Amino acid sequence: MKVFAPAIGSHSRGDGTMHSMRRVVCGFDQETFQVIRDRAVKENTSFAEQVRLLVEWGLEAK
Repeated sequence: MKVFAPAIGSHSRGDGTMHSMRRVVCGFDQETFQVIRDRAVKENTSFAEQVRLLVEWGLEAK
């Protein structure tokens, strides 16, 4: 039986170096999803990269 540990994420299949990341699942309403997707298309990046960038900005603003 798996034990649920909140806010821990899951490990990616990284090679154990600094490039390893944790994965999390989050949901967005349709409007927010579209704004993030439009940014990703405009900047020629992935959706995930845009989410990471926006989270970084939010953390820096604190």
